[in-house]
Amino acid sequence: MSTSPSTNVLWVHIEGLGGYFISYRKLEQWIAACRTLIRFCPNLETLNTLWLLIYQESQRYTKEGFSRLEAIWQQRQTDLRDRYGKMR
Repeated sequence: MSTSPSTNVLWVHIEGLGGYFISYRKLEQWIAACRTLIRFCPNLETLNTLWLLIYQESQRYTKEGFSRLEAIWQQRQTDLRDRYGKMR
């Protein structure tokens, strides 16, 4: 079975840090890149948009990998809610 290289690669761009390709086959790198993206989200709207994209891609991976990302996302949601709740 042969696959196109584009089906096995994720392009990640972090504003101010640049962009790079990450192989889907290297799940740990993919999780690390997603974790960085989640932690740089400035607000809940951006975080939720990113989560929808991650969710679509995560269907390719194990439940354990997805659970790790979900925990990171939930923590960032809590952090952003706490931050913006205290500003009011």
